[in-house]
Amino acid sequence: ISTHSSEILKGILSKTDDVNIIRITREDDTNTITKLEKENLEKIMKTPRLRVSKILEGLFCEKVIITEAESDEIFYQEFLEKVQPYSGVFFTHVNGKGNIVETSNLYKILGVENVMIFDFDFIRNDSKSFSNNLRNLKLDEVKINEYLQISRDVEQYITDKAKDNIDIDEDDDGYKEKINIEKKKLYHIEGINCLESKLKNKVEKMLNELENKNVFVIRTGELESTMQNFGIEYTKNNKDGWIERAIEFIDGLDEEKISQYKNEEIIKFIMKLKK
Repeated sequence: ISTHSSEILKGILSKTDDVNIIRITREDDTNTITKLEKENLEKIMKTPRLRVSKILEGLFCEKVIITEAESDEIFYQEFLEKVQPYSGVFFTHVNGKGNIVETSNLYKILGVENVMIFDFDFIRNDSKSFSNNLRNLKLDEVKINEYLQISRDVEQYITDKAKDNIDIDEDDDGYKEKINIEKKKLYHIEGINCLESKLKNKVEKMLNELENKNVFVIRTGELESTMQNFGIEYTKNNKDGWIERAIEFIDGLDEEKISQYKNEEIIKFIMKLKK
């Protein structure tokens, strides 16, 4: 069966796993044929969060941008379309940072150009998520160890800063919980800006190098930290309200305003995605 419909593809896959997915692309007079191996397809179909996402639709696109959550997808799509109308870029989300690199690798197998967007805590090696992602990116061990050391340095610095920020004795009840809450604030709201200059430069260098692997990390923290300079404050409890205000702001942008805000971190970030 030849199709451009992900719904037909999903229908077939819901009835049988005896399927070969072959993607044919044409450039000038040359056809390129790539095949998605059965075991890679099974990873999608056996993972509920991936199976119900829009991943399969991306197989029919020239370029895909992969985000962690639906709100990220909406935000970046609206912003990119504002600075690059009719970009033709397809957006999808995969319900968590743990699925992004693996999804990217599936697209690569089929020759689909793709970009990954992560929050700043991507570099935090909790549950070995950072090291797993680095290995899935197929970096060499020397570079992986270099990046993991930077991750450890950041974790230590943020832990120490969190301890300095809270006024509580180590022997008090809830000490560890309050430290963890403060650390999350630093990772999610301040991001790279909470680090001292030498460590900040190391992290910036690492993130710039990762962009060569199509990994783009938000410097300011997580999505809801990106618009604070525009009067849209960070929130953890009202994400729907935040995204509404952000989209309203994006709708009001024109070429003159985009140029005016060109040095803002989020504008620079969007311009990178535009390339």
